[in-house]
Amino acid sequence: MVQEIGQIDLGIEASLRNVKSLDDIDPRLVAMKLISEGIGEYFDRGPRRHRQYYHEEYRWPRSIQGFFREEELYYSAGYEVVEPIIHKLGKLGIAYLIFNLPTESELKNLGVYQDRVLNEFGLLSQRQINQKELEEYNKREQQRQEERRKHPIKLQNASCIMGMCSLRTE
Repeated sequence: MVQEIGQIDLGIEASLRNVKSLDDIDPRLVAMKLISEGIGEYFDRGPRRHRQYYHEEYRWPRSIQGFFREEELYYSAGYEVVEPIIHKLGKLGIAYLIFNLPTESELKNLGVYQDRVLNEFGLLSQRQINQKELEEYNKREQQRQEERRKHPIKLQNASCIMGMCSLRTE
């Protein structure tokens, strides 16, 4: 399979070299190159040791032309997109990635593509997990604040000696 991906990538490279203007770039070629390079990087680097995935600030290009400003983006962005998918789905993930490339709009926000692929298999992306955790944290914090308002702590006596403080509450 790796050899076949390499042959596909050579064809993509040739097609991209023939582009006369950045405005003439076919987004499907960019998507194919991104995914094939990402899969190749996954085989070079392997899975992450630490589970930290996509975050909003990652410097993924926000336009098709952005991929041509820095060749390295295909490798780093490709890896960032495919790593959690291949890690969770293995060979099935690789096959799915090859036959379900990002759309033109998803190339402008690769986190949406990553979410879509994982969601189609009933999985959550790390970004979605982080969002759920944040929502749960905010809910718990709101409950704590309500509890503090209902039952405020009343200080009877407070004293500090040389930086050591003691408090007595009711």
